[in-house]
Amino acid sequence: MSQVEKRSYSRDFKLQAVKRLEAGESISALSEELSVKRTKLYRWRGIVRRDGKKAFPGHGGRRSKAELLARELDAFSRKVVGWALENHLTAALALGALEMALKDRNVVPGELVHHTDRGVQYACGDYIGRLEAAGIQPSMSLTCSPKTRPFETGVFS
Repeated sequence: MSQVEKRSYSRDFKLQAVKRLEAGESISALSEELSVKRTKLYRWRGIVRRDGKKAFPGHGGRRSKAELLARELDAFSRKVVGWALENHLTAALALGALEMALKDRNVVPGELVHHTDRGVQYACGDYIGRLEAAGIQPSMSLTCSPKTRPFETGVFS
């Protein structure tokens, strides 16, 4: 049994191939030169004719890294007061959201509790140190217990 190699093509590659087809190049010659099946070239040309500049949206066939969102939620108002978006899970991601939340807020030392799960990004020294420097009392949920943070359910629904 032979293995079939699945290739992905960038947006620019597809658009250039279609441009050459539209300029009058032979589909057979182009298919052979680019090592792309003629049926794909016909399909790409149809997509470009139908969608124009919006053809082949995305990242050109390359998968982007997952985006992770960290957010600070005010449990009383249920408003997102700070957020950060990155492609990696580190303390810097969580600290970015915390800094945004603290930017325009007057925190009275000892009167604010900051509750999180037990994620390493919240338990690290930098994050705890920033909370303590702002006069915020850190609090963490029980191990593997999302029931201790019910106010976050449905934030984005």
